[in-house]
Amino acid sequence: MTGSGEECPHSLAGCRFPGWSGRVVEERRITNKNQRPVLFQGITAMSHQNQITGRLSLRQVTHFSHVVIAGIVVAVMAMIEFSGKQDPATLGAAARLGMVSQRVLDDAFLVVRGIETRDRVTDRMEHFENLLTALRAGEGASTAEPEVVGLLDDIERQWGEYKSAVLSFLARPDQTAMQQVDRLAGGLVGRVEALIGHLEGGARGEAASQVRLAQALLFLVLLINLLLFLGSRQAIRSIERVRDVLVGADEKRDLSSRLEEGGWREFVDLSQAYNRFMVHTSEVIARTIRAAASVGTQTVQAVSLAEQTASNMEGQRREVDQVATAMNEMTASVQEVANNTRGAADAAVQAHDAARKGHEVVGRANDAIAALSRQVELAAEVIGRLERDSQEIGKVLEVINSIAEQTNLLALNAAIEAARAGEHGRGFAVVADEVRTLASRTQASTQEIDEMIGRLRRGALEAVAAMEAGKEQAVVGTRQADEAKRALQQVVEAVNTITEENHQIAAATDEQSQVTEEINRNVVRVAALAEETDGATRKMVASIGEIGERVEVLRDLATRFSVEDDALDLEQAKAAHLAWRGRLRAFLDGKGGLTRDQVISHRDCVLGKWYYGGALERFGELAEMHELEEPHAEMHQLISRVVELKEAGRITEAEEAYARVQPLSERIVELLDALQARVAA
Repeated sequence: MTGSGEECPHSLAGCRFPGWSGRVVEERRITNKNQRPVLFQGITAMSHQNQITGRLSLRQVTHFSHVVIAGIVVAVMAMIEFSGKQDPATLGAAARLGMVSQRVLDDAFLVVRGIETRDRVTDRMEHFENLLTALRAGEGASTAEPEVVGLLDDIERQWGEYKSAVLSFLARPDQTAMQQVDRLAGGLVGRVEALIGHLEGGARGEAASQVRLAQALLFLVLLINLLLFLGSRQAIRSIERVRDVLVGADEKRDLSSRLEEGGWREFVDLSQAYNRFMVHTSEVIARTIRAAASVGTQTVQAVSLAEQTASNMEGQRREVDQVATAMNEMTASVQEVANNTRGAADAAVQAHDAARKGHEVVGRANDAIAALSRQVELAAEVIGRLERDSQEIGKVLEVINSIAEQTNLLALNAAIEAARAGEHGRGFAVVADEVRTLASRTQASTQEIDEMIGRLRRGALEAVAAMEAGKEQAVVGTRQADEAKRALQQVVEAVNTITEENHQIAAATDEQSQVTEEINRNVVRVAALAEETDGATRKMVASIGEIGERVEVLRDLATRFSVEDDALDLEQAKAAHLAWRGRLRAFLDGKGGLTRDQVISHRDCVLGKWYYGGALERFGELAEMHELEEPHAEMHQLISRVVELKEAGRITEAEEAYARVQPLSERIVELLDALQARVAA
């Protein structure tokens, strides 16, 4: 070992041979929270270095470590030898110290005799002090011993006295000073010789101890080297097993691979840590795949909903346009109604005035009819009296007629008597003839009067009947006039009500017109918002599509690892199926490319590979498994048909074919969900 504390150039941390790094040594000292060595960091560093330097094996590194250990043994022996050689140097320094002290004494006497100069003595003294200082500074390991330190202290003290005595002697050489110098020189030389003797004995013992220590160290290093060799063989076998498992897991990307937990504790810890890591990684990958599949499913559903929303927003926009047009027409209609209502109000006012005047006229007509009725009654009474008077006249005429008949008879009798009288009765016969003629004329007049009276009576009776009828009609007219008056009063009141309501309708129509204009403005704003919402929805559809593509990339990356989980396989198959449906929808919308060559059969898609790749054998007893095949094959046929129609430019037929894909896809998803539930149970 060296006393300077310098790092040995042959230490393992200082080595730089191919395939190794001092970083490994440092990282081996790092421990985790459970105070277990963190080997992965060192292995990672070494693996990284191996990639650079040629991938040396651990066996080669172990052999090189043995060589390094042998080199360390040689270095240790060299350091022991080098350390053992430092004590003779110390002895030489002490001997030179004694010689210099003696020369200082001799030079002092030579100066007195004039042989040497005073400066030569001063130089000798300074050289002695330098040797003493160097010796005390510890050029050898033995100078740190307490006895050596004590001797050096005595030498330094006596040297001070000796130096003072020599300087006094040089200043004033006399016998007393010379005796003082001799006495002090003898003591100083004795202490220096004692120091030299002690250092010589210690050096011989130290050399023997160094030789024994080197032999023991060499034996220990060889034993350690042997143990390392034996242990490294077992470690290499364990590491090779770990390497085989890791290489197999890497080639197959199998997260179900596990290490055997046996051997050394470190390898048991390594195996347990690796197995825990693989379990956690499998869980993380499985959760990632499930999350990606779930997000993919939700993305497809979101795209479908967003597309439906966009379609609905387009329809809503058209409806809003129609509503806006209808609102404009309704505004014009409301305005026209307001104008008509105001005209109706004016007409109602006129009708009110006319009804009021009619009411007054009917009132006056009612009064006139009442007066007429009274006049008719009076006329009926007069005619009644006339009829009665006619009856009396008839009676008088009857009397007159009877008298005329009697007169005619009397005239006839007188004529008969005159005829009998002959000549004498001729005058009387003339008178009788005249009386008979007068009687005839009276009777004829009476008949005419009777006829006239009869006609008068009949006319009176007819007049009475007419008067009675007129009276009745007057009564009816009066009653109807009263009813007309009341009706006109109701008309007046109704017209008043209509007028008020027309005013209210006009006011309401004005308010409705304002509200209609406000609604129209709101409809315009709704149309603008619908347009913005439609644009935002389409952007959202595009964004969701991009998210779906990235989720699909994530799912593809995650599915590169092999995880034995049937439910997870079902989830992946369902997500891939929904992704196909999303691609088909994007193809129809002109947002993605799809050719007939890319439309693979139902056996070559992800769902088909899972179905025919062993799932049918494992779950063949489930009814849903057999029901799945037919709609899946039919759906792929429809997809090929959709692509063919779209490429031919028959968009309507392609959309109709896609409409038949939707229920098939939903049926497939329903069966996959049922299978997933059965498998999970």
